[in-house]
Amino acid sequence: MDRKLMWTGFGILLITGFAAVASFLLAQPPSYRGTSYGTPYPYAAEIELTKADGGTFRLSEQRGKVVLLFFGY
Repeated sequence: MDRKLMWTGFGILLITGFAAVASFLLAQPPSYRGTSYGTPYPYAAEIELTKADGGTFRLSEQRGKVVLLFFGY
């Protein structure tokens, strides 16, 4: 094996190892970045709609659930 190729490989391995150790030692613990939302304010008003089968949909019956209303075709 060529000595120049061997030293090049060893140098690359050394630099990679140094970068891995440095990133491990200099790493900071993850921090929370964002917005924390509390309870929704104000609560939605009472909505009463007619469903496709003729029944009645009341928003108050869905309390505690995630509701998505879609008005479209």
